[in-house]
Amino acid sequence: MTKGPVTARAHPNIAFIKYWGNRDEALRLPANSSLSMNLGALHTTTTVRFDSSLVMDQVILNGAEADAQQTARVSQFLNLVRQMAATDAFARVESENNFPSGVGIASSSSAFAALALAASSADKDEDSYAFSIAPADHWELTDCIAVVSEQHKSVGSTEGHRLAATSPLQAARVQSADGRLDLCRSAVMERDFEALAQVVELDCHLMHAVMMTSQPALHYWLPASLTVMQAVREWRSEGLPVCYTLDAGPNVHVLCQADVADEVEGLLQEIEGVIRVLLSAPGGPAHLVG
Repeated sequence: MTKGPVTARAHPNIAFIKYWGNRDEALRLPANSSLSMNLGALHTTTTVRFDSSLVMDQVILNGAEADAQQTARVSQFLNLVRQMAATDAFARVESENNFPSGVGIASSSSAFAALALAASSADKDEDSYAFSIAPADHWELTDCIAVVSEQHKSVGSTEGHRLAATSPLQAARVQSADGRLDLCRSAVMERDFEALAQVVELDCHLMHAVMMTSQPALHYWLPASLTVMQAVREWRSEGLPVCYTLDAGPNVHVLCQADVADEVEGLLQEIEGVIRVLLSAPGGPAHLVG
């Protein structure tokens, strides 16, 4: 018996307040709450087709067959779907991004959001859930992503989360996360850019401090990453409403108000080491396509 195909599309996000480390590795329940903005210009499109004639799950990522580790991760999720749907059929999954994968632009978040919707299921664990605090048009922000590397990072976020607890700073970061979350939520709701800049950069520094003091240490920043960060601080001191944050990768998410996005993009393109700049306004939730 064949079911589907069903196609869904989801956006990656940029975390203003970041989750790093799990309190439950099996369910991937986060060690702390987070607050993110979906990136409307970037997306993952995923098609899932359950087919009883298949002898194993087939996973195609950006036109190429997934490796064993990637396939196992998708199959692990599909096993939950099969259990809930009372079926043992394997599936063919085809997923494609319109942005670089594995470089700190949250490709896993959009990939699994699209996979969850396309497979007609989601994680229903009551201890882990997401909700929107504001619609996409609440605040005209732009994420100007300064791409300084398109190489797949050597240590992925999955392994990085496992290492978080080895840092002597992780407990303090998690313990103080709720306070930063409150400050960030207030800044977003009040459209207070200066307040947003202060808490977003602080939270970014704390997460990367944990990474750098884990065993073994994780160093995602490149020289160009630091150059962009220093430039952003200078621009803000000169009155430009702009700030930065980095996820688990070297590429710098430079947040600004939409009315200065073109200026910020131009400034970033002049920095040595910046390959290109991706621009995105806030985006909405995952949705079915077709």
